[in-house]
Amino acid sequence: MMSERAIGRIKLIVGLVTFLLILLLFSPHGVLVAQAAVSEYNYTTGAGTNKWAYESIGVNDNPPPDITSGTEFTSYTEIDSSNDVRYTTTGGSATNNPFHRFEFDISEDPATITEIGYYWEGYGDISSSTLYIWNFTASDWESLGTHAETTTDGIVSGSITDTTKIQQDYINASGYLELCAVDIGNKPTLISTDYVYVNVTYTAPDTTPPSFHSPGLSGTEIPQGDPVELWINITDDTEVAASNFTVMYPNGTSYNFTASLKNGTTQSGYWNYTFDTTGQPLGTYNWTFAHANDTANNWNSTSVELKFNVTEAAYVAITVSPADVDFGIVNLGSTNQTTGDAINATNTGTATGDMQIKAFNTTDWTLTYANATGGLSGEQFFLNHNETGWWEPINLTYSSLASGVLAGDSRTFDLRIGVSPDTTITTEQTTNVTIRIVAV
Repeated sequence: MMSERAIGRIKLIVGLVTFLLILLLFSPHGVLVAQAAVSEYNYTTGAGTNKWAYESIGVNDNPPPDITSGTEFTSYTEIDSSNDVRYTTTGGSATNNPFHRFEFDISEDPATITEIGYYWEGYGDISSSTLYIWNFTASDWESLGTHAETTTDGIVSGSITDTTKIQQDYINASGYLELCAVDIGNKPTLISTDYVYVNVTYTAPDTTPPSFHSPGLSGTEIPQGDPVELWINITDDTEVAASNFTVMYPNGTSYNFTASLKNGTTQSGYWNYTFDTTGQPLGTYNWTFAHANDTANNWNSTSVELKFNVTEAAYVAITVSPADVDFGIVNLGSTNQTTGDAINATNTGTATGDMQIKAFNTTDWTLTYANATGGLSGEQFFLNHNETGWWEPINLTYSSLASGVLAGDSRTFDLRIGVSPDTTITTEQTTNVTIRIVAV
């Protein structure tokens, strides 16, 4: 038959395993968001330093009236293991009950403690032996259990899971927890202790920082003006709270950019930042570091060392002559005019292929683009003068621009300005004209 001592230990183990399973099953994503840990307080080490035992004689068949009574044990080796070597206090009588009081200095923060396990192995010689715990709020002892052994060791063991009582009643502000074993029968002559300890199950502080995996770039040769995406997988025992990436520019200056969660979870997900190269200097950029912290404020960084080059994008640069165009004012009537000043345009850029007009700006006029007909021929632009009522269409003709512009090609544009039949302009208007053509 299994001994009472073995049964007591099995109960403690089962209780701890059950607690850990509950944490696992009810954590978000099935991941332990808080790590359970157990500290055992016994007299194998630290006796007389962070745990003490006291002996004395109680009064009127009760445990001592306070937690200051008693004289410290002269030796602790008798109670540091379960080996049938006992520390015994004698001198009991009809009205005096020998007792053993055990004091533990609990180092864990009571707010993090979820369970206290207790174990006392020993006996009194008359009737039943009881193990008590001190309630600091009530200033009194509470029974934890009793056994009836009087000639050999009996065991009182179990666990306390009421966190309110643990935090408010059983551990005081200084961290002390008190137990007391006593035979409260009539005329006990002794109390013997073979082994005693408490187990404290608590939520261990998260001290593990985030970790990094699989960084990547969306490309390594990036035309200026195009975006490049930076990403990395970040995992954490609890949750990643924030991340940022360090990028070194071609001139050696480094900047931090705030990353965001792209997919996955804050416990395991990909974080990214989209770097906009518009207006950025040409040259080699180096993503040097990724940084992250979690909700417990554990910071970590990792070296990335992924590089990308921002290169000159293909473009069309149109030089126009003459710079000043003298537009004559004509009354359009019902048809468009076909005469106007000629502008010679030369592509000095790097782009080739089909082109389209992107903008047509003047110093004194605001451009509106309208009436696209699917191709450049016949497209119409409107210049809106600052004065109310001035709304003039401008027609643009050219020689086959969409057939393929090569660097250095010249094209001639005939531009003219006109007014609607209802508008009369009596003075000639002169404005600076800039034409810009970009790749389709």
